[in-house]
Amino acid sequence: MSSTSARGQSFSCALTSAGNVYCWGSNANGNIGNASFANATIAVPVYGLNANVARLGIGGVHSCAVLRDSSVRCWGSGARGELGNGATVDRHVPVVVTGLSGVVQVVAGNVHSCALTTAGAVKCWGSNGAGQLGDGSFTDRSTPVDVVGLSSGVAMITAGFQHTCALTTAGAVKCWGRNNWGQTGNNDVNNQQFATPVDVIGLGAGVVAVDADVGDTICALLATGAVKCWGLNANGDVGDGTSGTNRRQPVDVVGLSAGVVAITAKCAVLAPSRTLKCWGSNGSGQVGDGTTTARSAPAAVVGFGSDALKARGVGGHRCGITVAGRLQCWGGNSSGQLGDGTTTNRLTAGDVLVDGDPVYRGGFEAPAVQ
Repeated sequence: MSSTSARGQSFSCALTSAGNVYCWGSNANGNIGNASFANATIAVPVYGLNANVARLGIGGVHSCAVLRDSSVRCWGSGARGELGNGATVDRHVPVVVTGLSGVVQVVAGNVHSCALTTAGAVKCWGSNGAGQLGDGSFTDRSTPVDVVGLSSGVAMITAGFQHTCALTTAGAVKCWGRNNWGQTGNNDVNNQQFATPVDVIGLGAGVVAVDADVGDTICALLATGAVKCWGLNANGDVGDGTSGTNRRQPVDVVGLSAGVVAITAKCAVLAPSRTLKCWGSNGSGQVGDGTTTARSAPAAVVGFGSDALKARGVGGHRCGITVAGRLQCWGGNSSGQLGDGTTTNRLTAGDVLVDGDPVYRGGFEAPAVQ
């Protein structure tokens, strides 16, 4: 499998208001969960979820869903235990994650997964070569394990390529795992991998959201409406107006010092205009500004309109949803990951095609898949 597929740039998923999950794009590992291994260029329903999903998390080569009974199902690649069912094989339909209950959020990294419980505890499973499971080891786990020091007090989690971050109820951010580009945000310059959480510098309070989007750049939304990012900055990915110098602690995103109401890594929704702006690598048109020129500062997504709710996606493509529930994608499309019925790249936003045209609302995710 190519590195592009490994980073989940070749499929997408979304959660409908009715509690169903639809996926589209590459299906080599059962990524779209429809009991086949054939690619799909339009959205198809994930098998067996039956209008019963509350939250969705999408990774590099697998996805997970929190059901309305607070249990978790995962599907797709399982080679490193990322499905959490005690096995290390791929599944083209959802399987139950062992020993999890009371879950309120699930996220998926490249080949690891994590869950947040009602008690504010974090549990992770899957690949752990960089310490991304946070259990103090570098050993893969095919069933959930506790993250050291996070048995309570966590409000939100996000998973990167080989790292994980948590937002505490006090508004602080902690990260762990791979740190070669500064992903842990603690200004460590030795490329040390952290197998337990460390504090992100300058984000000890006042943060309301954090997102890593299965990539190596992480962004945080502050209560003031400002955005800060850190980590990989090869093509302007942190949005501070520079390229080529990675950021090992958070920096300000140009033009986003206030007024932001929602973020993903490398995209932001601005109020009161509800416009969507993205930045960073753009070789496949994933910024959505009609070009393939990398952007080190935010640029407006063309064709998306002025009622953006949220967006998601790292690497080769991105997707966004409007307040009215319209779902659109743009960027690379070699496996049909834009869901428009083609395999042609798009430099601007275009509609995802779905049989029966369900309205996508709330809980939308579209991976770096992410």
